[in-house]
Amino acid sequence: RSSDLSCGNYSQYRKRFADCPGFKFPILGVHLKDLIAVHVALPDWLDKAKTLVNVVKMQQLYTILNELVLVQAMKPPFEANADLLNLLTVSLDQYRSEEEIYQLSLQREPRKTSTPRSEE
Repeated sequence: RSSDLSCGNYSQYRKRFADCPGFKFPILGVHLKDLIAVHVALPDWLDKAKTLVNVVKMQQLYTILNELVLVQAMKPPFEANADLLNLLTVSLDQYRSEEEIYQLSLQREPRKTSTPRSEE
């Protein structure tokens, strides 16, 4: 269950993600949260003169980023649907203003006009 994965700062998700061999879909928000946490918690430099790089911080950032690079390099166990990829590519390449999107949404789901209630 997804709610179980979010308990304890996503520790269950991290454990399952680490234990899962092969192709997997990462929850990018969790990994980005980890990057931000390391960046905020640890200083870049170990001295005021900025001559000693915080190697521990760099190693932790590398570990998180390398995990995502490895996942991205893994081939999925199925073939991509070329028609679906084309459709998504074309639809993502089209830019629409907020007004255009709103008008399209009205075409799909017209607003229901409320009828005034008669007072009795």
